[in-house]
Amino acid sequence: MVEDDERVRHLTVNRLNRLGYRVHAAEDGATAIRMLEEGVAADLVFSDLVMPGGLTGHDVARRAREINPAIRILFTSGYAEDFARSGSPAEIRLLRKPYRLNDLREAIKETLASQP
Repeated sequence: MVEDDERVRHLTVNRLNRLGYRVHAAEDGATAIRMLEEGVAADLVFSDLVMPGGLTGHDVARRAREINPAIRILFTSGYAEDFARSGSPAEIRLLRKPYRLNDLREAIKETLASQP
């Protein structure tokens, strides 16, 4: 789970834990990539699309798939127009902020059921 806003990251980790997922959280793209390179096992990368620090959710997704081609990707953003302009591959979903717990549950379930 990659989210630069500490409050949103904390809330999302709590939500994901309540849904039964084991979560590794990163405050930026570089940290998330480093975690994957160091062997953190992940079935899904749930990443904010727009983050400070020079790496976007797309950068994280691209590197995550180089490390593990089977990994699933789910983006989140409060700025849907950034997703549309970004040229995101069709198979990558966007969960628009703000979202409810049920929206998160369904988005993750569908993403995990999809082909990477």
